[in-house]
Amino acid sequence: YDLSSKESKEMMFLTLRHHIITHTQSYEDGEEIMRSLNIPYNPRAYDSLALTWEDIKLLDTMGGGDKNLCTIGAHTHSHPILNQLSQKQVIDDITLSQQLFTQYLGYIPKHFAYPFGSRLEVDSSYFSIIPKLGFATATTTRRGCIYPQHKNHLYALPRIFFGEHFMIQSAFRIRKKRIVTT
Repeated sequence: YDLSSKESKEMMFLTLRHHIITHTQSYEDGEEIMRSLNIPYNPRAYDSLALTWEDIKLLDTMGGGDKNLCTIGAHTHSHPILNQLSQKQVIDDITLSQQLFTQYLGYIPKHFAYPFGSRLEVDSSYFSIIPKLGFATATTTRRGCIYPQHKNHLYALPRIFFGEHFMIQSAFRIRKKRIVTT
């Protein structure tokens, strides 16, 4: 494997990610594939990279609500690939997340982001779950801008990823003619 540059490392990551996602039917299958590829994985090892409840509360206090500087959105509790879970498991995971929001912030956010949102990871059968859990909108990881036509697809909204090399000018050139809906 060529891992001599950042680009080749990213390509290898995407190749392995695609292999793991397309060859797993459950979380346990994914862990087994990672072990077979000799990839160590401990989700708790990444806790230090996530916001704490104190961090989220500070963001909410400093910029949320009437200040309109930021919106606190919901996710899931365990960050699963939804296509690997039953609808009941997805509902249980999101409900646990909502309970934690209520416990730590005193409310449940109105907006949801799928943990992995490509067609491989969440298909349209899961989009109907989100409004039933009380959310107003949901974003996928499908790249694109939001247009008026999306008012009929509020639980499959595209988004623009702000990565290391993102240039704001490029945001307005993304899929001007093609509306992402599913």
